Amino acid sequence: GGGKSAPSTPVRAKSNGMDKYLDTLPPPIHFSVLCLGVCLAFGAHNYLQESISRMDGFKGLGSILGYLEVMGVMVFSFVERWFVGAEERKVKASSYMQLTCCLLGSSYFSTVGLDYINYPTKVVFRSCKLIPTMAVSLFMNKERFSMTDITCAIAICAGLAMFAFADMTSVAKVSTAFGMSLQAVSTVADAFLPNLQQ
Repeated sequence: GGGKSAPSTPVRAKSNGMDKYLDTLPPPIHFSVLCLGVCLAFGAHNYLQESISRMDGFKGLGSILGYLEVMGVMVFSFVERWFVGAEERKVKASSYMQLTCCLLGSSYFSTVGLDYINYPTKVVFRSCKLIPTMAVSLFMNKERFSMTDITCAIAICAGLAMFAFADMTSVAKVSTAFGMSLQAVSTVADAFLPNLQQ
């Protein structure tokens, strides 16, 4: 008697779909593959969005692009849930409505704002969304951040903003105050999105 019991091994949820293949990988490789997938997906999204915004006749079509983005999220989310066999909702329908409104506001105002600003200006605003996201988290989820967290967040946002600012001065299209106001609203909506998800 008196011997120590062996530590229990955490039980992982049953994998479905692509997860069952990813779960066979070592954790570092698993994490790296997921990070690479996110970077590639967002890179392709931003590249295509910038290409569309520079096409002749784009002005006035930003709202349609925003709606299409939300529609794509809705359709592919449904396909993913059907593929893995998830038929029951995990949270109340009202929570999904809140997420949808934030996603629509973020995408709609961001794409509509492209009629009034150049694309590098949009990148500057999107690069700085970490700070309002932390501010919303502070009040909504009562999270506390250390001075190191705050300093790193400011440094990351400042670095990304300066990187994008280098292109801003070389673009012929002039950004307007109205366009930047739309981007600010989009950034605030985007700040609520991850906090509501949490």
